[in-house]
Amino acid sequence: MFFEGAEKKCEISTASAVNLLDRPREFWQRMIDKCNAQILSYQENGDCQAFLLSESSLFVWKNRVLLITCGVTTLVNSALFFIEEVGKENITGLIFQRKNEIQSDLQISNFHEDVDKLKRHITGKFVQFGELDKTYTLLFNMDNSSFPEEADNTTELLMYQIPENICKKFQTNLTNKQAVRSFLKLEEVWPEFIIDDYSFTPFGYSLNAISKFFYFTVHITPQEKSPYISLETNAPSDIQKESVEHFLKILNPGSFDLITFNGPDLFSFEQDQCFQLGQDFKQNLESGHQVHFKHYQSNKEA
Repeated sequence: MFFEGAEKKCEISTASAVNLLDRPREFWQRMIDKCNAQILSYQENGDCQAFLLSESSLFVWKNRVLLITCGVTTLVNSALFFIEEVGKENITGLIFQRKNEIQSDLQISNFHEDVDKLKRHITGKFVQFGELDKTYTLLFNMDNSSFPEEADNTTELLMYQIPENICKKFQTNLTNKQAVRSFLKLEEVWPEFIIDDYSFTPFGYSLNAISKFFYFTVHITPQEKSPYISLETNAPSDIQKESVEHFLKILNPGSFDLITFNGPDLFSFEQDQCFQLGQDFKQNLESGHQVHFKHYQSNKEA
């Protein structure tokens, strides 16, 4: 069984006159339909609405939306729907991001085809993080982008080469969401966050967690041919650092990418004998984001 865990991601900000939290549930359903995903569950807290999807997650704030999808979804179609419905004159920022897929030939489109569609509505620039013959992320940033404060500090932890014994746990013992929560000790590490999660059949797991306008999202693809686990958050820096170290300790990946947007450089494993820095790219975007991409390889014996 193969499933493409690699995410596509689009973050869009809007003018202050637009309140996305006032949009009805049907609007977001139509948007998700465009990328061929389904809404599984929903939670909100007044500052943020979080939709758990059949392929990842959607988060909505007053002036910002973040959509993350995986599998063979067509995320760009959802982005185009949003731009057309809200009006491009009300779009103040857009970042569109895709990482390298394991089986890119199965995808309906590639990054550059997606960007060509976006450029019919907005102008922007393309940036590559990482080397094309290794792990990498491609990013398109709208010209003159600006984002609200809650978008300023984001970290992505993308983990590969998950040990076989960990994958087996997720395929056998950890097939219900409470078992996964206990194994990852989520209530301990995120005591202030409300968790909404889902266990897929026969295996696989997704999570959204929110507190005020902060979020966490976790996606676990434990298939033997494509094991992949991701964590993303905009939580305060100390919680980000604790969470990254916590997940690395429990899941023990053979390699991982660490991508930060405007985050202080709290994550340095160069002195940790367990990991070796392989790639290191940094770029300032016109939006004001400083994007830092690092790839680490484990030094532990198999």
